[in-house]
Parts: sequence; structure tokens; C-alpha cells
Amino acid sequence: MNTTLRHLIYLAACLGFATCAFAQPVAAPVKVGAIRWDCWGYEGAGTPTAMWTSKTLSPGKYHYRLPWYASVTGADAVRIPIYTREIIDREIAYAREAGIDYWAFVMYESGDLKLARDLYLSSDRKGDVKWAAILGASSYSLSNYPWLVSQFKEANYEKVLDGRPLVFVRAQDLTDAERRQITGTLRGEASRQGIPVPYIAVMDSDAETMARMQGDALTSYAGYATGGESFKAFAGKIVSHWNRWAASGAQVVPIVSTGWSPKPRLDNPVPWYQGYAADGWAEDPTAQEVAEHLKEALDWSKNNPKSSTPNVILIYAWNENDEGGWLIPTLGADGKPDTSRLNAVKGVLGAAR
Repeated sequence: MNTTLRHLIYLAACLGFATCAFAQPVAAPVKVGAIRWDCWGYEGAGTPTAMWTSKTLSPGKYHYRLPWYASVTGADAVRIPIYTREIIDREIAYAREAGIDYWAFVMYESGDLKLARDLYLSSDRKGDVKWAAILGASSYSLSNYPWLVSQFKEANYEKVLDGRPLVFVRAQDLTDAERRQITGTLRGEASRQGIPVPYIAVMDSDAETMARMQGDALTSYAGYATGGESFKAFAGKIVSHWNRWAASGAQVVPIVSTGWSPKPRLDNPVPWYQGYAADGWAEDPTAQEVAEHLKEALDWSKNNPKSSTPNVILIYAWNENDEGGWLIPTLGADGKPDTSRLNAVKGVLGAAR
């Protein structure tokens, strides 16, 4: 058989069979999301959190953390207005432009605490950035689960592994009974509504706890720094968590941090949580350091396919500004939105896709 004929036969085989070297399927891009906390102290709000975030970020030294739609009204005074559709639509545009696939909303059920989610769900642009739920991090009644599960059917709800709705459960402060109740209720309601079994990523836990509550993967809400360490050292600790979770045999949703420095809350303790250690913070990262940490997670997922089958990453956070982690554009010194972190993220995600 001459060389030309052999090449033609090889080409025909490649066209017919996926096992050919250059006919291998291309791996789907990793889905990258960011946590939405949304528990801002809105002006005029009537919840226990009212005015507290405005207070924590009021000192001049923290004004660089203000969200882009806030304003500085004095040397140590700020105004953070209540969410509007205009604000949410613009944030959707910011996130989409950067390549963020979904927001993970902490599930609140009362008034202004769920306003951002309500505005997002009513937006004509909601399909541009999908969403997922975070349960267990706040009070969210089981009576709301039928509505939540009904949202899993929608095109703008994030799904993994051929259609399983992605749900995060923060297990840290829950009893075993509460954890099992959450997963059992979710799956029972999904079965009742005839939709695929939810894929549950368990936050801030271990493989044993995950197994007891019948979760599917391990992740975290945030990383916790100590001693004012460098961001690079802090990020290294987070990478070690991914490796530890994988070594336990669990599936992993890598958590990517954009910082941990709750100094504003140390200066002005918030009433709903006062457990911050005085030295529990890291140096703020540069935009480039945030991008490098995200790239580590993308590379880790690619290099550990057996431990990352859901093919998804979670970033802390979109808007935990006074706790120390944010991607949201901030209020620049010139009064314009500072999108440097999102620009850096866009560079990494654009190159990866």
C-alpha cells in the first residue's frame, strides 16, 4: 500500500471515529461564578442590617472598597443607595463582559435582603448571567423550596453534568439533622416536580459530613487568612484546600478568593457576626494577583479531571466589600467605576476560552 493511500485511509478513519488524535472532543469551558452577598445596609432599610455596611465603610481609609454606585458625602461619611433595576442591569453587563457565568446568591427571604435577587430575576437581561442558590448561610424556610426548585427549570439557572441544577449549602453552622433536611427536601421536591437531581456542593465541611448529608462535592464560602499575611501566601493555603479535598476522594468545586480582610467590621462590629479574629486578615490583592489565583483554579480543574467532574469554579465574592472580597467595580478616586479586577479576570477567562 503506498503512502498516499495509507494517509487517505487514516483520514477516513478519523472522520468516522472519535478515537482519532485530532478528532477528540474539545472539553467544555469551566463555568465560573461569584458569590452575591447583597446584605448591604441600604438607606431607609428596615432590617437588622440597616445602615451597618454604610457604617463599616464610612471611614475614609475604606472608601476604596465602596461599590461603584455609592457616593462619598464627607471625610468619614458615605451613601450606599438601595438597589434599583438600573444598578442590577449594569452589574449584569459588567459580569457578562468579564466572562462570569453565574452568580451564587445567598438565599434570603425577607424584604430588602432579597431585593437584588428579585430585581435580577425580573430583569430582561437575566439570561446574560445565570444564577445558583446558596442555602444554609442565612435563614431560608423550607416552605420556600417549592418556589426555589421551580426556578431550577429555567434557562437562567446554572446547571452541571447534563442538566443537574447547581446548589451550594453552607454546612458549617448547621446540625447534621438540618443538613440532611436541606438536601432531602431539595431532592424530594425536585423529584416531585420531575426535574433532575440537584448537584449539591457542600461549603466549609469535610468529606465525612458531605457523605452524611448526601452532598456531591466540597467547596467553601471563603478562605480565612491569619496574621496579615501576603495575598500570595493566603492563596497558597486555598490551593492546599483543593488538594486536600481531592485527596479525600471528594469531588471539588475550587473556591477562588479575591481577598479576606474584615478590618471594617473589626473597627465597627456588625450585630449579626462578631467572630472575626483581630489578626485574621490578609493584604489586599492586586488585580493581577486575583487573576493569577483564578488561573491557578482553571489549571487545577484541567489537570485534575477526576476530581472536578462538575467543571465549575466559585469566586468569593462579587460584593463582600467590607469583609474583604469583591469583584464588583468599586468607586474610583475620580468618581468613576474602577473595573480593574474585572478587567484582569476577563483577561484570564478570555484566554482560557
